[in-house]
Amino acid sequence: MLLIVLPCECWAHKLDPRSIDRYAEILLSPDGGRLYYVTVYGQIGTDDARRVLEPDRDGLADSENQAIYLAQRRDEYTDKQTLRIDGEDVDLEFSGGVSGMILGHGGMEANRAVLIYDFKYPAGMPRDATVSFHYEDRNFTRLYAWKQIRVLGLQGVRVPGHQPYGDMIPYDYRRLDMEGIMPTTRSVSLDIYVPSKPTHNSPPVDSYAEALMEVGWSRPDSPAAVFLTRVLMLGITLALLIGIIAVFMSQKRMRPLR
Repeated sequence: MLLIVLPCECWAHKLDPRSIDRYAEILLSPDGGRLYYVTVYGQIGTDDARRVLEPDRDGLADSENQAIYLAQRRDEYTDKQTLRIDGEDVDLEFSGGVSGMILGHGGMEANRAVLIYDFKYPAGMPRDATVSFHYEDRNFTRLYAWKQIRVLGLQGVRVPGHQPYGDMIPYDYRRLDMEGIMPTTRSVSLDIYVPSKPTHNSPPVDSYAEALMEVGWSRPDSPAAVFLTRVLMLGITLALLIGIIAVFMSQKRMRPLR
């Protein structure tokens, strides 16, 4: 009954309103790498973010509030990420990011944060050779989540074992396990080839995460549109209630007399 009476509230997110979408993009060059850790929250996470960020009408937050919020997310997510190259653990060094409001599922307001980590290869790692690569994310294991991992080789670094996952656009990632009805990629294990020096004539690679650094949207204040939306929501709810009552009363009148 609650789902029928309050459709806009209950269906604001496709699944659990606590759910979170994530995307990890790892860029590898001959000198080191960079990890973009992207999160898009559902209803509850967005409400929490809004209280800290205090976004303006364009969905943007000032630099001070962003720094506070990003530091909270860094402390929350970093320790549960593991990066291992050539059999050795690699430290992820947080170097910044951006957070603000975007339009999420069904046009609902959602928070997106991009955390940036830089890392170096292990000392003594062989070059002009193939080495092992492993990344694992153990955050949000108890929540429904859409998790994508994309590993890109730059300037001659090759990632031959990384395969596209079906026709899921725009991200390429490898499906390693499934939970429920949402694909959840928690880890990726590959072999990578790292040259001793950059190959500048290698084909360019598009970074989706860098494009996601732009958050917020421009939306003019329109009291009339807000009023119309509220009237429509109220009208739909009342129409559903009247329909339910009408069906109930008609069934009651049709009962045979004893």
